[in-house]
Amino acid sequence: MLTQQDTIVTIGSCFADDLRKALIQRKYQADIFWVPSGLNNTFALRDFVSWCISGAQTEQAYRYDRDSSGEINEWMPEEEQEYYADHFKKAGAIVFTIGLAEVWEDQEAGTVFWRGVPDRIFDEDKHVFRLSTVDENQRNIDKVIEYIRRVNPHAPIVLTLSPVPLKATFRPISCMTADCVSKSVLRVALDQVMQAGHPDVYYWPSFEIVKWLGCHIPVQAYGYEDGHSRHVSRFLVDGIITSFLSRFFQPTLPAMESEAKAGRPQ
Repeated sequence: MLTQQDTIVTIGSCFADDLRKALIQRKYQADIFWVPSGLNNTFALRDFVSWCISGAQTEQAYRYDRDSSGEINEWMPEEEQEYYADHFKKAGAIVFTIGLAEVWEDQEAGTVFWRGVPDRIFDEDKHVFRLSTVDENQRNIDKVIEYIRRVNPHAPIVLTLSPVPLKATFRPISCMTADCVSKSVLRVALDQVMQAGHPDVYYWPSFEIVKWLGCHIPVQAYGYEDGHSRHVSRFLVDGIITSFLSRFFQPTLPAMESEAKAGRPQ
């Protein structure tokens, strides 16, 4: 459904970033415009897209980003709102990758932070860490789709779930258990969005390829190259991207298939 001339906007964590880099490397038209890093939860995605399309912030999110030093600060856009809206309007396809169901919330305001709460404003009496619900995430994703369709009625929208596990949790349970619950909430929300039958909206199973298929291959799905338990093995990432491009782009991709085979462990 796409050609090499179609511009692809990728937003979110891991897979979106890997896909953007792969598209650029292979001479495809990945759209490069600066967006806040780590828009991993659906509240942040909804708020960012709402502002890009309409100039309005939602009432559900605090706009905080992490700078190069690691400090969390309020996000200030580098360009005018119309600049961002134009990228969505002209996009040949848009890929969103979602990563987190756990969020920090201001209980008094009823709003969720894009990221963590900056130390300088943290108030333990009103800032709470919680697991967002399936319904909340479904509504947020539905609204993201609605905003995009206001300016771009037909471009394919691809939804993915990040297979990168949590690094930490503030819930009083193990991080591994919390990660399972967090991903499960998001996966069910995505499934419900897909069952709604939005035209030209697709789910790409990068999460399942790593978590499910990864259990049945003779090499490590995580950390094969660097031994890091949170890094999806590069050969698997390359395979996911090659499959994605083969599925969505019209030209055959023998060169990319050869690259994937070359990087595959023997």
